[in-house]
Amino acid sequence: MKITLLLGDNTERMPELGSVGVVLSDPPYGLAFMGKEFDTLGDGESQQLWHHAWLMEAYNLLPSGGLILAFSGTRTFHRLAAAYEDAGFEVIGIKAWGYGCLTDDAEILTEHGWKPGVDVVKGELVACWDPDTGAIRLDTVEEVTRAPYSGKMVAFQNDNTDQLLTPNHRVYKKHRIRKVVAGKRVASEDGSWTVQPAGEINRWNNIRLPLAGAHDGPGVGGEDWARLLAWVWTEGGYDNSGSGVRLYQSSVNQPHVNEIQRLLDLFVPGHSRYRREREYKGRSYTETCWYFSGQMAEQIRAVMPVKRPTWELLWGMTQAEKHAFCDAAVDGDGSIGQGKRRKDGTLGPGRVAFYQKNPDDLIWFQTLAHLMNRQGRINFPKRVVGLHMNPATQLQGRHLRAKVSETYDGDVWCVRVPTGAFLA
Repeated sequence: MKITLLLGDNTERMPELGSVGVVLSDPPYGLAFMGKEFDTLGDGESQQLWHHAWLMEAYNLLPSGGLILAFSGTRTFHRLAAAYEDAGFEVIGIKAWGYGCLTDDAEILTEHGWKPGVDVVKGELVACWDPDTGAIRLDTVEEVTRAPYSGKMVAFQNDNTDQLLTPNHRVYKKHRIRKVVAGKRVASEDGSWTVQPAGEINRWNNIRLPLAGAHDGPGVGGEDWARLLAWVWTEGGYDNSGSGVRLYQSSVNQPHVNEIQRLLDLFVPGHSRYRREREYKGRSYTETCWYFSGQMAEQIRAVMPVKRPTWELLWGMTQAEKHAFCDAAVDGDGSIGQGKRRKDGTLGPGRVAFYQKNPDDLIWFQTLAHLMNRQGRINFPKRVVGLHMNPATQLQGRHLRAKVSETYDGDVWCVRVPTGAFLA
């Protein structure tokens, strides 16, 4: 087969070809890609006129029934399609690349909690992550993609994340690069998040993947109100009839007794307080029970109808309220271990654990952590969420090369959101 390459402006060189059966082209998309001049075609009208000029030459090359196929970008293809018709072509079909990225068991975080991504619809509110600011906000799904897939999926897996992605899935990552500077080997990390298709990521240098961000809601009533709600969740109870709310605490945790008392004095000055002496394993202590009903009790029960926090509460809390709620919840049903000693002899932050019997509550608390720029790791058999302060995870070489890919046969899905990234 003989192939001849002609160099030059296509509108000038195409007439030299005489007649051809098929035209295949990948013209500039008009996106000013990477600031390149060749891809800068002006405004919409200018772009359409530019396409019209070369399409007219292509039309003259093709006999009746001849075919033309040209590529374009998702944001500018309509200008190419309009120019097609202006030049005299009949548009018989448009093929688009479907960016189905995640497996059908992957879930997405919505305003009502987690749901299978394959069930999300256009217009639904989902959690979106802004790579420039690290902020998380609820925003609208602009487009949904779902398609069958059979083949290799790219795997990223360590103790903190387990992802199976189609090779074309756009991954936000920071690479750790080692190079020799002035005779010394030094390591550095990308300063900002960069995007690369999963199948093209270098797996010989450590990478960091984002796991969390900061969500700031409109507010639910202040940090102390958030603390009181957390204490009711972890150490409270509701009367089966009426509006009564009870809180319990032991003198073994006297600072907690003092904190609950402060909050109730602030919000429910007319509450009742009872004490009784108890003994556990030969140890005597005082149990305090607080009780209140009426308007404030009804308000708390409206916010947490079954004495459990709701997704509406989660999205409503400001960042400061989320931290206050989290701290009080850990005081009520959690623990803070002794941290590792630093090189300067001081102790770092200890391991934070939060315990709850209901799996849905563990998932809710884990999500709270990830909206506070932290990460939560659930151990369902032990009914605990471990809190970690790092909002990202590092995949080292041993992780990247231990499991590179996995065969998958099923549906894949993805959604398009305004920030370019969502929580899954």
